[in-house]
Amino acid sequence: MHYDFDTPYERRGTRSFKWDYNDKYFGAKDVLPFWASDMDLPCAEPIVSALRSRVEHRIYGYTERSSEFREAIVHWLKERHAWQVDPDWLVFCPPGIIPAIDLLLDLKGEPGSGVVMQTPGYQPLADMAGRSHRVVLNPLAQKGADFELDFDHLETCFNPGTRMMVWCSPHSPTGRVWTLEELGRVAEICSRKDVFVVSDEIFADLLLFGHHHHPFGSLPGDAGYRSATCISAGKTFNISGLLLATLIIQDPALREAFNRRLSIIQMTQGNLFGEEATLAAYQHGREWLDQVLRYVEGNVQFVRDFSEAYLPDVQVTRPQGTYNVWMDMTRIGKPAGEMNRLMAHEVRVALSEGRNYGMDTACYRMSLACPRTYVEMAMSRMRTHLGRT
Repeated sequence: MHYDFDTPYERRGTRSFKWDYNDKYFGAKDVLPFWASDMDLPCAEPIVSALRSRVEHRIYGYTERSSEFREAIVHWLKERHAWQVDPDWLVFCPPGIIPAIDLLLDLKGEPGSGVVMQTPGYQPLADMAGRSHRVVLNPLAQKGADFELDFDHLETCFNPGTRMMVWCSPHSPTGRVWTLEELGRVAEICSRKDVFVVSDEIFADLLLFGHHHHPFGSLPGDAGYRSATCISAGKTFNISGLLLATLIIQDPALREAFNRRLSIIQMTQGNLFGEEATLAAYQHGREWLDQVLRYVEGNVQFVRDFSEAYLPDVQVTRPQGTYNVWMDMTRIGKPAGEMNRLMAHEVRVALSEGRNYGMDTACYRMSLACPRTYVEMAMSRMRTHLGRT
């Protein structure tokens, strides 16, 4: 079926994190929000139908995951990413990927030990790791509007007290999809340095402009046993509010320890509606996702073309994955705090600020999984306030 992504859905008044709480986060209610990484696009019809059917049962008690649920995830990974996963490798974390990473850091790291992360990167992850570990930053090298790994610096990040790395693939917020060659070099370094990798692959299915994702755990050699891969249907299918993460853990000892810890805090049972939605998504959501990706590509191209024509001081990435662009506004010449105030209170466009990614500069992430009319309105406002006269 054909999905209509042009018609806006009214999300105000639905307790939407993105639409109803801008006054709390930006001090301005009347902004156009592009800051939260979720979609303003209607979900795939098979997901809606599955949830409707389950709601009509009228009893929502404890449930167990079926073999069909596991098989759907295994099939998706094989068909979408050419990764043959053993169903026994699957572990589930109902609260989501961030709590799963926190638990892995606790299981594989020691208090005070080093954890390597790339920057720009999701600051809450660094804050979380910093509670009991020492965060070691490996800044990405910026080449114009694009980003690359600094392998020479990465080599220096691993000392005897640094035994873990939190890896983001595809990378957020830059939108880089790592090549097989880059991944191989990272895996070789981590193997040589005896480093365990927690690979956050929540954007793995959101691939743009013909790029291909290679799961870290699928790499040859010992990469699978030296890593845990974290995935979710949340970002992919716009069901983040249904909270469910899947981990692929090949090391049986770590898998057992992870499940034992979840059992202690009684989190082994599932999120009923998250599982219904995930099953429907993986079984019947391919057509919807492919249409979303083409639509997002159109939004990305519009933003880049518009910026080139009317906002020469705004540098915009061409993401290879995710549905976000990274906007560098440092050439406008204003400090980050002043620029943040200008965007929220004068431009009235809410973007995710650089400080959310460890950057004290006027850089922003803009999420573009939304109707084109929202994007056109936002860019017009930016032209009015940020364009050269």
